[in-house]
Amino acid sequence: MTTHQSKQRAAFSGTKSAAAHAKPSFQPDDTRKIALPAAMKAHLPAVMTASNPKFRLPEFSSVKSTYTDKKLKIGEATLQDRVTRLLERMAAEKRLKSKDPVPVIIKKIFPSPGVMDEAAFNDALDISKRSVIYKSIADSHTTVEAKVDKPKLDTAMSESEKLCANAAKNAAGLTEVFGSKDKQAQAFYGKIEKKLQDVRKDMDKFVTTDYNLDDREVGLGGYAYFPTQEIHLLTQVAQVTDPVKTKITLIHECAHLADSSIDDQHYYTDHGFEAVPESEKITNAAHFEELPRRELKVSNFPGTMKPGVMKGGAAATREDNVRAAAGKHLRKAWDAAVDTFTLIRGVRKEVMAGNDMPFKTHQALLETISRLEDLTIHEQAKKARTVTDLDMTIAESIAHSFSVLRHTIHGVPFPAPGKLTDDQLKDELVAQTIKKENNLLKDPARDKKLTDWMVAHYRTLPSA
Repeated sequence: MTTHQSKQRAAFSGTKSAAAHAKPSFQPDDTRKIALPAAMKAHLPAVMTASNPKFRLPEFSSVKSTYTDKKLKIGEATLQDRVTRLLERMAAEKRLKSKDPVPVIIKKIFPSPGVMDEAAFNDALDISKRSVIYKSIADSHTTVEAKVDKPKLDTAMSESEKLCANAAKNAAGLTEVFGSKDKQAQAFYGKIEKKLQDVRKDMDKFVTTDYNLDDREVGLGGYAYFPTQEIHLLTQVAQVTDPVKTKITLIHECAHLADSSIDDQHYYTDHGFEAVPESEKITNAAHFEELPRRELKVSNFPGTMKPGVMKGGAAATREDNVRAAAGKHLRKAWDAAVDTFTLIRGVRKEVMAGNDMPFKTHQALLETISRLEDLTIHEQAKKARTVTDLDMTIAESIAHSFSVLRHTIHGVPFPAPGKLTDDQLKDELVAQTIKKENNLLKDPARDKKLTDWMVAHYRTLPSA
């Protein structure tokens, strides 16, 4: 996938509720309806947008209502700490309007006990930007806007069908990429082409997108769900802002829909992608990007892709193998972090609709997540606990941090091997990557605990 949820992004178990939702505050076109997802078999992004994901804060009114809610009884120090962390993360990416240090901004926003200053909040942030202020949850999962976006997406799908048809006829290319699995790959390309045709005929049924920008914030390019044949696309992909990226993403996601055996084992930018065994290539969606990429002239791997051989012809080394393992570790952590955010967002959506059952069902898990990610749930009064907009945004920022780490790791020096095992080297490489960004919890022991928890819960987290 650009995936997510097993659900081939991270795998949510269970189905998403179709309860009523609040009317969206952002509706570009009346023909676009809110689409509530079933449990999504998601996949990691085929096209990652590492430079785009950022951090957001809830609207002022939402933060204030949480701050002053006498039922929640969240301590002032706790809430100010959570807002401080979000502002620090935003400052690190130069997203604040104010040039003041974060501690100064906090003192202005919270001038005295129980008081929040809206003017100071507005001075610190550009509240007009949806990419800075989290607005409507309802816009996070909707059908594609009909008048402008859908026609462009239809054209991209049609051209993607042709790319798959050409790939199926490219005997030499099939052998170069898939080796002895070339005939099976040829058949799969035919199935992907047919799936694109099916999806194009009824986009309102099979395609959703995110006009709230949540996907971009967490580094998600899209995902697919085989049982219902649904695909979810990043806004820019659905709007075809980059035709090449849209076509590649469509082919990747429809590969997941074409055959249940096609999963996300490796992503196109993963270290060692070109050197994996044939048995993994044939069941990996990103490898079906390769021949279309060559036709579109955006391939990173010209020529034959041989198992165990890196780009340039050298055999994979111990460092290559450890880097691949470390990258996979962070990819799983990111995947689970996105599922965590999606769970929390789903529960929040249900709470806003007056349905507390999803929270009660998953309360123990949500409280565990709250402690791991520094949300407010476990700090609230026991009988009033719920998911707030602030919790949702913090979870979003954690998922974003993991998405950044997946790219940071490429530039981190390889540790001195010494007597370390491969697994120890992997752990050290991951630790050094997290230390370099220093934007998770700013505590090495807690960062490792959070990362390992995410990896342990890869494709096991439920949805609301």
